[in-house]
Amino acid sequence: MKRTRDRHAWSKLLAWVQVARLQFHPMAFLAYSLGAVAAVPHGTSLETGVFWLGYLTMFCIELGTVLVNEVYDRDTDRLNRNRSPFTGGSGILITGRLTVPAVRRGAGMCFGTAVLAALATLLTSAVPHPAEVLAYLLVGLGLGIGYTMPPLRLSARGLGEATVGFTHSFYLIGYGYLLQNGIPFDSEVILLALPVFFSVLAAILLAGLPDLGADRRVRKKTLAVRFGPRITAELAAGSSLMSLAAVLPLALLGPLPISVIAWYVGCSGLHAMVLVAAIAGVIRRRAFNTRIDTVLQLALSHILWTVLVPLAGLW
Repeated sequence: MKRTRDRHAWSKLLAWVQVARLQFHPMAFLAYSLGAVAAVPHGTSLETGVFWLGYLTMFCIELGTVLVNEVYDRDTDRLNRNRSPFTGGSGILITGRLTVPAVRRGAGMCFGTAVLAALATLLTSAVPHPAEVLAYLLVGLGLGIGYTMPPLRLSARGLGEATVGFTHSFYLIGYGYLLQNGIPFDSEVILLALPVFFSVLAAILLAGLPDLGADRRVRKKTLAVRFGPRITAELAAGSSLMSLAAVLPLALLGPLPISVIAWYVGCSGLHAMVLVAAIAGVIRRRAFNTRIDTVLQLALSHILWTVLVPLAGLW
């Protein structure tokens, strides 16, 4: 009996790990860290307490968003035959390993913890812009809950792709920057976030292609459904190239030395060329309603150059 209970407990724990989609969280951490490091003057150190409380806020909002997605996207997830680690949800609710009420409670706990972490950030530190911290919290909660939950349901109205691009670039970098005595909405945040935005947008556009058939059947108006798969794939290729072009204002006006920019252009440029060639192959084969794991891996790993190279250069 005890062994059966232990197996059941392990099964539940593994189900929660799987539904959390942990493979997507390191990218958010790196973007947040990039903003924090950019705000710290050279030769000084991070406010570590503020840093970790701020990241706890962001992590809980992101995790809560993932759980809300599982609940409100289960109709399309049930129909999706192209589910992978990169798209199509975790499938946990479809297989019954967790229940809808349990996942809803988990999402509520995540958002509640995010609020508490943001309040603790304000109460235990000398954050110079408390109003902006609260504004970031409200925006994050609004976009996280409204991404798939009615009545906003941004992901079903052709706004989901831009929302993901914004939150994983301008929003995360901006919050990390703000908490480390950064100026709210500083131009440096925009310069650092632009390449990240376009690389994230390319990945999320491509992620809509395997889901196309299921999304059409439930009338979920993603950009792949609205514009068609070929145009969406072409937009993804254009976005990956734009992430490279966005280095130009960063090189001219940003904080990075020319040696770091050279590394960025070399690494990111080569990767972007490979990604565009892979997307061209998808278009040529018309591989629109099937798994394209290799292409998605290329797109997701391309994001890392746009974050890791500037982060290393600033550090």
